[in-house]
Amino acid sequence: MPKKKTTKAKAVSDSKVVEAIEEEVMEEFETIDCKITWQSDWWLIYSKIPIIMWLVWAVWKTQKNVAQKYDFRWIDQVQNALNRIMAKERVCVIPNVLERERREVIREKEWKGTKTKSILFYTFLEIEYKIFAEDWSYVTAIMHWEAMDSWDKSTNKAMSAALKYLLLQVFMIPTEETIDPDADSYEGISSLANEFIAEVNWAKDRDSLLKIWAKIKEKKNEIDPRGLTLLQKTFAEKTKNLNS
Repeated sequence: MPKKKTTKAKAVSDSKVVEAIEEEVMEEFETIDCKITWQSDWWLIYSKIPIIMWLVWAVWKTQKNVAQKYDFRWIDQVQNALNRIMAKERVCVIPNVLERERREVIREKEWKGTKTKSILFYTFLEIEYKIFAEDWSYVTAIMHWEAMDSWDKSTNKAMSAALKYLLLQVFMIPTEETIDPDADSYEGISSLANEFIAEVNWAKDRDSLLKIWAKIKEKKNEIDPRGLTLLQKTFAEKTKNLNS
């Protein structure tokens, strides 16, 4: 096994963040036992996917469905998180609708003594996605999705949702949920403190860490004393790790 290379964290401009991280990832991949290589008989897509997984940042559930009271993330958020990284790594996704079924359902409503009828369009799709690298190697995934709409958007909704979950699952995009609740979540402190602790642990460079600390300072008066102490400790440990 080759001797592992080490690199010191450097302060870089926003435009150089992805490049700096990628260089570090490539060095790391050269040393791991599973031996990710670029031999002539190796399909490049299998080395590109883990690189993108490592580079992509968390996509948080920032949107709210008021009617049904749940949080969600837009397909736009997922695409924005991956667009520049996939372009740089020369990886693209090509969809192909294999099967489409559409049904019309009449829905009856009664409001203030008046009965009304409306039509809902249900669309069921089977979509094949191919994820290509620049050497034309690819992986295939098939998604089944359904959506409904009262006009002409059911197909669009089904395709958007299928693409969103394809990208989330293939590239294992981090969300606001932590990998190990015992590592990042603490009992007896406010949810706001736990959220900031998770953000600090997810930070991948000093610039993002400083931006998170600026948000913590703005909300300082809303965080309980114990939570603030744990935040300071987590921040100090993360800073030390990024500088090592």
